[in-house]
Amino acid sequence: MVYSALGPRSDARPAPSQSAPQPAASDRKRIGTRDVPPAGGDEAVQLELVVTRLAVRFPSMSRGDIEIVVRTVEKRFADAKVRDFLSLLIEKAARREIGEGTASPRMELA
Repeated sequence: MVYSALGPRSDARPAPSQSAPQPAASDRKRIGTRDVPPAGGDEAVQLELVVTRLAVRFPSMSRGDIEIVVRTVEKRFADAKVRDFLSLLIEKAARREIGEGTASPRMELA
């Protein structure tokens, strides 16, 4: 029960039956451009999510080519000491390269 200047109110919290509607299962599985993995999580999982988001954003480019761009950009951050937001930095740089057309599908992974 919540008290206000007008007295007690019992409507401060919705009853369990009045909770917000849950998204459909298909919507929960879809990966959107705003889905960001938690910081400090597994880097490989985070980079897979980056590749997936970029594949959705750039459907004309093959997933394999996008993965090559992401892995190439990842190498630039190999010596980064703080790795919490690394996936965001990699995604931004890869998006810029793909969007500007500077990304080549023949980039080397070596």
